[in-house]
Amino acid sequence: MGDHAVIGSMRYGVRWTEELLVKALFRYHERLHNAGILYDGSEEKRNNYTIEGGDVHPLRPDLLLVGFSERTSPAALDQLCEMVFEKCGVTDVIAVVLPKEPTAIHLDMIFTHIDRETCVVYPPHFIGPERLAVLHRRRRSKGVKEVPNFFAAMQAVDLPLEPVFCGGPQRTVQDREQWSSACNFFAVRPGVVITYDRNEATLRELEHSGFRVLSAVNLLTGEESLDEGERVAITIEGSELVRGGGGPRCMTLPLRRDDL
Repeated sequence: MGDHAVIGSMRYGVRWTEELLVKALFRYHERLHNAGILYDGSEEKRNNYTIEGGDVHPLRPDLLLVGFSERTSPAALDQLCEMVFEKCGVTDVIAVVLPKEPTAIHLDMIFTHIDRETCVVYPPHFIGPERLAVLHRRRRSKGVKEVPNFFAAMQAVDLPLEPVFCGGPQRTVQDREQWSSACNFFAVRPGVVITYDRNEATLRELEHSGFRVLSAVNLLTGEESLDEGERVAITIEGSELVRGGGGPRCMTLPLRRDDL
């Protein structure tokens, strides 16, 4: 978060060693120098204080998007909000209230930001009668305000987003591809993203939005190349990673990024 590190407080004890390892790296490794650990989940073992990285999305230096999920509790989010308001220059936090279902364990399983004004979403949770509740909290204001929908919240903070639908227009395909991490992209830079090649309907939607689909193998061997400013979806196989329930964003930790 800005120049600070946030160490997750994992929902399940089996992941506690991850917290310890990440804390050791950010506290002692000379190449991971930072302004200090903002939140240390490895020492945060109170009941109902859990927070995981899939629910924390810094969209701008002043704007944080978070998910209130099965694995990230409102108590921990409240504490994180206070810290980022005080130390990180964040002025607005948008919170999406996730359903208690195994397909949406984190926000990045139903949403990722892939370009300055483009995102990929699982449509039923963002559009129509099944859309999720969305809350807006501002620095130096009391309480939270519920907003009509996610896209209205983004408009209110001057970040209008155009959605690309995971799975295209058909609900059955949306459900199938969301299950295989079709919403979980990692943006190498704005408009250049890494995704799985198995989610064909989502890739077609990206092509309709102006993205070229490029195999990671062809990129690495030099058979194809990337042009400056081009919008590209770089595909990887990852069949076993999908079976394990993770996508490219889940398994990537960007350390230093330029501001959008």
